[in-house]
Amino acid sequence: MGTPPTPATGSITGGSQLDLRGQRIGVGQTDLLTALGLASGGSPVSPGDVAANYVGNAASRLYNPSAPTSADVVTAYRLTVSYDQYALFQNTAPGGEPRGAALGSLGVTQTLQLNSSGSGASNGFALFGRINDRGGSQAAVLGPTVNVLNGANPNNTRINGCLVGSGGGGCLISAVSTPPVNIFDQSRADLIRTSNELPLSFDPVVGANNEALFSGLEPSDQVLTQPDCRNAPENPACPATRKDHP
Repeated sequence: MGTPPTPATGSITGGSQLDLRGQRIGVGQTDLLTALGLASGGSPVSPGDVAANYVGNAASRLYNPSAPTSADVVTAYRLTVSYDQYALFQNTAPGGEPRGAALGSLGVTQTLQLNSSGSGASNGFALFGRINDRGGSQAAVLGPTVNVLNGANPNNTRINGCLVGSGGGGCLISAVSTPPVNIFDQSRADLIRTSNELPLSFDPVVGANNEALFSGLEPSDQVLTQPDCRNAPENPACPATRKDHP
């Protein structure tokens, strides 16, 4: 299906219709095209390597150009790409909203049409930019009336890093590092402490606050004891001498 294109030095403008065809298509800076083997005299990498190391790798040169620019390299009202192995359009503005292509406008249908070797074949596609004035993940989920996939492998077809037609976006995230989280603070290891001094005043059960419990008692020196009647039968308090004793 043709020969690989030479490295692009400017932009590709198709006006109303832009039709690109080839076994392997690459639009981007020279270092990316050289790595892909699409530069003059190079040996093209396999579709499997492209899918794993470029389309599915957010740290690759496909996502992160060595010389970022805000310019669009592909502009068209409708873009048709026919490829047998892969078609890659490099991101031009990393660190912000992806750029590189400006396709269609509001209300346009069949803005991007991909024709490839089969949905189960090892083909890959990647494009960055805006489609119908939608950027980011929105451009990838515009639906089959806007992004038409004819024989493109949906698992290796991404717009702005997101799987085309995926309900959840299926987007790649460049920042994979996780900030450290200190679950247990060593400075707060003493969860239970004791102190020599109680922080609140405390009265025991029998104390100044409980005099009412003993209001019916006589002083201890007024409590009468049982008399000893063993040697004092004449004691009137003893039963033997009491008049009411039987």
